[in-house]
Amino acid sequence: MAKNNETLATLYRKYNLDKSDVFKHKLGYVIITRTGIEKIQMSLGLQVKFDIKSLSDDHKFVVVKALGTLGEKFIETYGEASPQNNKMGYPVAMAEKRALSRVTLKAAGLYAEGIYGEDEADGFSNREGSEEVEIPQEPKPTQGTKETYDLDNIIEGAKQKLSEGLANPVQVKAWYDSEKSKMNPSQQAEMENILSNY
Repeated sequence: MAKNNETLATLYRKYNLDKSDVFKHKLGYVIITRTGIEKIQMSLGLQVKFDIKSLSDDHKFVVVKALGTLGEKFIETYGEASPQNNKMGYPVAMAEKRALSRVTLKAAGLYAEGIYGEDEADGFSNREGSEEVEIPQEPKPTQGTKETYDLDNIIEGAKQKLSEGLANPVQVKAWYDSEKSKMNPSQQAEMENILSNY
């Protein structure tokens, strides 16, 4: 279980998460949504490569390996899908989502906080009986603060990933829409310029 709300709030701010990215499952686990996982990956600058390690002839049983690179650090984990743990009609994509979720949460050290990704288990995405996690708001950053600097780094990372074909423009646009209010005018202009190419 997540340790406490203060710890969680710090993590949410660090990775630019909002209420739509996080919820407390009815079993008590704190769950990060798919968009939240993407935000964390982008914030970390985590590069991920996927490799299908096992695929049945009918494509119903699949294991995907994710290799994450974070500076000099390498994180390896797996995502799997089978009829026993996946109700979706796209098991390969589901295994990849699970692998991405796991490698991202490992890289961020969030498993130690009792936080899981919604793609990791069929039941995790079910919000029935779940609770909203309160995230205390901080004042908007001003020019020159550490948060402004972090956003500058994230924007630069997004620009590089897009140019190398390693990021999905739709996901970057969704991230920008959710973070726009935290950005100063020059950061907003930079993001508008980056996204105008897609």
